[in-house]
Amino acid sequence: MISTMLRAAILILLAFHLNGCKSKQVTPVEPKSEEVSAPEDTPGEIRVVTAPPMKEVKIPKLAADTTVCSMLVSFYSRGAGTDFNTVTAFDRYVTDYGVTGKKSPRVERIPWGREGEIDYCIRWHELNSSEIKAFEEGAKQIVEKSELVHISYNAACKHKR
Repeated sequence: MISTMLRAAILILLAFHLNGCKSKQVTPVEPKSEEVSAPEDTPGEIRVVTAPPMKEVKIPKLAADTTVCSMLVSFYSRGAGTDFNTVTAFDRYVTDYGVTGKKSPRVERIPWGREGEIDYCIRWHELNSSEIKAFEEGAKQIVEKSELVHISYNAACKHKR
């Protein structure tokens, strides 16, 4: 008899507890746009439609010492060092690019890791669009064989010291 009463009491307490845990989810109401139209007897119909309020978008601010570069080529490692041959070939490409009589971009080399990790922060400086495209294509041909390279555009040089 006691066990039956105990079971009933536990079931009642459990029911109250589960009832109290119901989700009190509030469904957001979408703002509606307002529509105003001219009176029916006016020739031509004029409608003014206002859009719902825009959501505020927060744009992260860069630190004062952050440098944004046009092209960021980042050589990284997964514990066994960078792809040395690709880094050497890319460095040679960047160094020799201006020597060949072409306008060269400004390149800043930023070593940042213990295993040869390095970022190349490249700014187009005086290059026109066809020169930029030629530089990018040459750079991509060199690094496309390696899995240990990231190329970013209009990115911050995050490893700058």
